[in-house]
Amino acid sequence: MLTSSSSGSRVARPHIEEGRLADRTQAASEAGHSEAIHWIGGTALLCLAINLLFSRYLFWDSYLDLSGGRYISQHGIPHREVFTVAARGRVWIDQQWLAHLLYYDAWRLAGYAAVAVLSSLLVAGAFCGLAALLVRRGVPPQRAAMWTILAYVACMGNTVIRAQSFAYPLFVLVLWLFLADADSRRFDWRFVLLLPALALWSNLHGTVLLAAVLVSGHGLVSVWTTARARDARSALLYGAVAASAPFMIFANPYGFSVLNYFRSLIGNSVIREHIVEWAPPSFGYTSSLPFIFLLLVIVGGLGYAFGRGYRPPLMLSLIVAVLFALATQGVRYQAWFAIAGTVLVAEALARVRNAPPPLASRLRRLAALTVAIFAAIAMVEVTTTSSAQFERLAPRAALAAASSYAASHPASRVLADDVSSSALLWLYPETIGRVAFDARLEEPPRGELRRWFDFMQVGSPEWFAVAHGYDVIVASMKQNPKLVEHARQQPGWRVLYENDDGVVLVRRAAA
Repeated sequence: MLTSSSSGSRVARPHIEEGRLADRTQAASEAGHSEAIHWIGGTALLCLAINLLFSRYLFWDSYLDLSGGRYISQHGIPHREVFTVAARGRVWIDQQWLAHLLYYDAWRLAGYAAVAVLSSLLVAGAFCGLAALLVRRGVPPQRAAMWTILAYVACMGNTVIRAQSFAYPLFVLVLWLFLADADSRRFDWRFVLLLPALALWSNLHGTVLLAAVLVSGHGLVSVWTTARARDARSALLYGAVAASAPFMIFANPYGFSVLNYFRSLIGNSVIREHIVEWAPPSFGYTSSLPFIFLLLVIVGGLGYAFGRGYRPPLMLSLIVAVLFALATQGVRYQAWFAIAGTVLVAEALARVRNAPPPLASRLRRLAALTVAIFAAIAMVEVTTTSSAQFERLAPRAALAAASSYAASHPASRVLADDVSSSALLWLYPETIGRVAFDARLEEPPRGELRRWFDFMQVGSPEWFAVAHGYDVIVASMKQNPKLVEHARQQPGWRVLYENDDGVVLVRRAAA
């Protein structure tokens, strides 16, 4: 009996050890999962806090979002221009109509603070998704957090309150589905989800055009690779998605006519000449410096990984190459390259470097508490920010004076600069139809648009010609001091109002 018992004990002990090993493995897995959640959540909170603090002001795109949303709420989807004199009666394709309406609904709910919170939640949600994607791709959680923050900083110049905020989470979703599909090596039905994502995107922001090109390109490359592997079913399905993706651009109230919007915006030489975000990146642009730094880090990291024998996935490399080519053509494309390029370099370095030792749980808890407190402070800061603070970039007193004058002179028309125009239309809706231009630079004829920029920059001997037919001039003293100085010297005009922020001039005859 003793022998039997001893033998049974010897047989049972390996099972006990295997059970303990399984328990330890499961515990380690759960600990790793918990650590990843802490890092991803902390990164999202940090991005949210920073973005909230930098969203406590409105600029001309923000005012356009709100004005457009108010118009849609009251009149429905617009089709003819009603806001400006320069474009009156022309076709108005408000491709971003849903973003405008959602921002306006947020404002109706809780004012500018709700608009800032909505925009920041969209941005933070996108970078939370990026951090999760990096962890999913095998990047150690704390390094995933570092790379995500680096990508966010490179995008910060484009994360203010504007319709583009809605595009960030959609872009990360598209990138996630791309990579999941590429890893499967055959058609993955999740890839079909890209089509409804594009359909939604087509009502929120114009970058749907870029996304549709990427989806079609991915589908066509996949047709080729699966056909070579003699997987006819996958090749056929990829071809169907690739063919369908471009049509998702038209899944909005404007249908095929939305092409006119893209043509008038993307192909507009006046916009490229005068708007920084449409110009190529440069050391002279503050918003380009983080992008240039990240670009150098990406190139250096990929070079190191390549030297260690790593070869990146074909599809991800193609996407990053396309986005890099676009980023060299315009500042506005930097953000998309920053996000995709970060995935490429982070994954590459994760394959050739050992994971860092995890932080002590006490340090993680301390860091999480610090970030949570920071986020709470930022949220309080935003919710207690006054309307005047949100509007501080616009010459508010000058706008009030111009609106008052226009109300008492119903036939007068207002020529406002870029800082003042969209703000005037939002703050004083009674001026709708009487303001020369606004932030929708694709709307007016290019000749008129060029004359407006020439006016603001005092760029030629005929710079004041655009003022013909207008009775009121509004300009920001801080943003356009040269314009104010020269406009005040024009014969036939007098100063109606001025302070440190802005000036209002009116025609003497009209006065």
